[in-house]
Amino acid sequence: MRYLASSLFLLLICFQPLFAQEIGEPFKVDLAEGSTTLTLDFSDRDYQLIVYSTQTDVETSGFGIGHPFGFSETAAFGDSEPAMVHFDGARRPTNLPNSASLEATLRNQERGLAGRLQQSGGYHAPAAKIVSQQIGSTRDFVFPGYACWIIEEDTTITAVLYATSQRANAYVDVADTSRVSKEQIQAQVDRFSTKTYPKITSAFGSESDVDNDGRVHFLYTHLTDPDPNVLFAGAWGIFDALALLPARQGGNGNRSDMFYVNPDLKPNDFDPVIAHEFQHLISFNQHVLLRNGQSEETWLNEGLSHVAEDLIGEFSRSKRLDVDVFFRNTERGALGAPSSPEQARRGAAYMFIRSLIEEFGSGIVTRLVQTSKSGVANIENATGSPIVDIFERHVSRLFLSGLGLNPRLNYTTAPLVNNISQGRAFPLPMEYVLWPEGGYQHNHDQWAVKPDSFG
Repeated sequence: MRYLASSLFLLLICFQPLFAQEIGEPFKVDLAEGSTTLTLDFSDRDYQLIVYSTQTDVETSGFGIGHPFGFSETAAFGDSEPAMVHFDGARRPTNLPNSASLEATLRNQERGLAGRLQQSGGYHAPAAKIVSQQIGSTRDFVFPGYACWIIEEDTTITAVLYATSQRANAYVDVADTSRVSKEQIQAQVDRFSTKTYPKITSAFGSESDVDNDGRVHFLYTHLTDPDPNVLFAGAWGIFDALALLPARQGGNGNRSDMFYVNPDLKPNDFDPVIAHEFQHLISFNQHVLLRNGQSEETWLNEGLSHVAEDLIGEFSRSKRLDVDVFFRNTERGALGAPSSPEQARRGAAYMFIRSLIEEFGSGIVTRLVQTSKSGVANIENATGSPIVDIFERHVSRLFLSGLGLNPRLNYTTAPLVNNISQGRAFPLPMEYVLWPEGGYQHNHDQWAVKPDSFG
């Protein structure tokens, strides 16, 4: 079997003993020279061949997808996308669905704010404390026009303080008071204080407190409602770093550690949505406000936010779908893209960080957030390992976890382990299978083709 490639690696995993190779032990073949030839004996054994790239300096287009390499072999698998790609922060994603474009806009704005603060000597916390408000009092907030299909530019809305707890205040747009109940809102801010806040801050670190009031603010407003004419055009929760800063520092003047929340957010979805957005707030504080560094790259930022959902015991339906889409389309799961708006990329980023946790312990997420570094440089600094080695073990774990072939490469924690069988609780990646006996098979999940020859 002959492979022609550029900047690729090939993992060979044996399902029966292959000379000195143990069952389930990956053997790396470097394809950096462009090609290699493998002679495989299929008479009494099976193999898993995984072709992947660790190239990190390619241009991207469209959804951040690049085609920096292709590969061919006797089965003519076709082109694939990179496992890792590099994104230039000056470039902006185009032709994205609205919600994906919003995610990209929010994360790119964080990078812009970070650069502006670096040039001005860093962030300086306020000395004065904003006067605390009483239940029923009102306050004006700016809502960003780019996050809404109803308005085209930033607009000021008036909101009433509905509920308060030790760690949160909940405001409701005066136009939306009939859409939510005070009991529901009070229960949500109480859960945030007692459940979400302690678990997320203990893992990632402290959030910002730009108004010096010791609380995170939730603003429930209809301006987060989806556009009925555009698929995926809406958000259940939004963290916008512009809300942290005064206008003179590039912010929108809210000076509030806050999230915009959809009033129709279902009670069962509230905790994972807020945990997700809370990690974004903490990440910006740790990287930018405290350390005067660059904001985290979007793919890693989003992956960490999905892990935050796990930390409060929530494996949301949307994340489960992201993981499933990734395993059905692993060639689309390029890390390092300008954002992770598309489901396959979200699933890829999440699974990569879960691999880091398996390899380096739960403390790795703390080191990834409490730093001024970002992206691949952050990962290599936090782990002390080169990305090529980390990625090799990650790819192997995606294929081998829970199959009983190599316990060292198992995921061991919920929600990736079946509590009953202790096997994998996520699908196997999409596979192209070579059958030595020949023939061609195809179904929704698998292609099977005959090798060019038995040699």
